Amino acid sequence: MKTVKRLHYALIILTALSISGCASLIQPTEPPHISVVHFKLIDIQLLEQQYELTLRVQNPNNTPLAIKGLSYALEINNSKLAQGVSNQAVTIPAFSEKTLNLTMISGTFGVIRQLQTLEQNNQTALTYRLSGKLSLDNQLLPLNFEKTGSLDLNTMGTAQ
Repeated sequence: MKTVKRLHYALIILTALSISGCASLIQPTEPPHISVVHFKLIDIQLLEQQYELTLRVQNPNNTPLAIKGLSYALEINNSKLAQGVSNQAVTIPAFSEKTLNLTMISGTFGVIRQLQTLEQNNQTALTYRLSGKLSLDNQLLPLNFEKTGSLDLNTMGTAQ
């Protein structure tokens, strides 16, 4: 009888431990703060362009952010321009930041459409939206991120 009781208590403890372990897998994590540090055209082909994208990723959480991969897309004036994926693993300590060097790909027809729209509308500013998903080592669900902003074309390329 004592053996059955001990086994019963052991099962209760194991169940409690496994439930708390699963809870840590789905613990809500605040999305990182993302900012664009650098965006540069690095290769031009007939049907495709490749860009270098550097992001600053800030971890506002009190636990490390263990990124095992990410996917991302860039929209200009509400139209998709480029996208990319990376399996670059990086751990950002709690309340810290790191920069990630990534690549993006765009299609020639999308770039041509963007240029035509700029010229037709005589635009002096671009709005952008960078969005994506981070896959984390310690969470089952991906963590979404988004950064929006605008660029004034009249001041680009001028020294200040």
